Amino acid sequence: MSIGRASAPLAVRASGLRWLRTRADALHLQRGRRLARVLDVDVMEGRAGDARVRTRTLVLARDPRTGPDAAPPGSARTSERGVLEDGTLWWWAAADPALPGLALTEDDAGLAALLGTAPGRVRLTWRGYRPRERAVIALDAADAGLAGSRAYLKVLAPAAAEAVAARLSAARAAGVPVPDLLAAPERGALLLGNVPGLPWGALLGDARADALDPARVAEVLDRMPAPPGEAGPAPDAAAVLLEHAAWAAVVLDPERQAESAARADRLRAALAAGDPGPPVPVHGDLHPGNLHVDASGGRVTGLVDCDGLGLGHRVDDWATLLAHLEAAAADLGPGGGAVRAVAERVRAHARTETDEVALAARAAVVLAALGADPSVPRAARTARRAAADAALARVSR
Repeated sequence: MSIGRASAPLAVRASGLRWLRTRADALHLQRGRRLARVLDVDVMEGRAGDARVRTRTLVLARDPRTGPDAAPPGSARTSERGVLEDGTLWWWAAADPALPGLALTEDDAGLAALLGTAPGRVRLTWRGYRPRERAVIALDAADAGLAGSRAYLKVLAPAAAEAVAARLSAARAAGVPVPDLLAAPERGALLLGNVPGLPWGALLGDARADALDPARVAEVLDRMPAPPGEAGPAPDAAAVLLEHAAWAAVVLDPERQAESAARADRLRAALAAGDPGPPVPVHGDLHPGNLHVDASGGRVTGLVDCDGLGLGHRVDDWATLLAHLEAAAADLGPGGGAVRAVAERVRAHARTETDEVALAARAAVVLAALGADPSVPRAARTARRAAADAALARVSR
């Protein structure tokens, strides 16, 4: 299963436009063994004498169960989305079939109504997009509504957005520094306030990275409330991530299939050997970019990307934070010593709260997933997989 670059002109033609060139092309390997390519393409729209060139974001997608007669879930073939003869699904980003709230990005009046501002007074900057899963758009306006500051539009599937909204409200009430919810969800779109400070990940290259005591992070995690309406924990996040990482590694580097399969077997055994502890409220994606700190680097000021708030295992929050630090150090090679020292401080604290085997195993799983990221160069993927093997070695000592 693959998506050829030649599919882009075909999809553009199917939408009634003329493809001119592709500016950017990003491969996404998604849970459920789904592939997607997100492309920024220049297209010509309109008739001769009234034609204009525009840059738009096109998505091409393939699913294991998708055949040539399929259509994007919940949609009909239109000028905004459809299916090619080979079964490749396509849509313009604002017409994502699973994220109806993205239509607001091309609806000035609807977006203005949500913000309480005048139409056309908001500048949109796409900050992240995972097809059929989520999108984050930064919003900047100079008049009422955003009051001259930045806010964010987080777009999820509508049912997921309602659940995240309830959990954000509960977390805010418990004193957890998550973003303010500025309006009720609209078609799965959450209007979120900014959080103070800056991402801790932005400080990893200077001395302030060492100012954050992991105990301060633990204090924030300890304030996490039980998620409203959640009766029990979701499937084990580490086990789910491992199966995705094992598949993605083979897609990206098929010549290393045997090595990847052996690593996955070792990781499964390591997960089974560790005790993850009882289910507790967790952040769900606690990496250095989602942890905001003050200018000194010593005080936690915010947690962002809170889609994963829910019941889970505290060890997974620590393992995610630790693995991202170790991946950053691996990316830097010999120059990563300072980041490795920060990682060791986090590891030392996490061991006081969690089972050491579970921590090492789950950090290794996250590193293996980071080593199967199509957005990083092959050398970085190799270094991250080596870091996963080193983490696994700690389990067997």
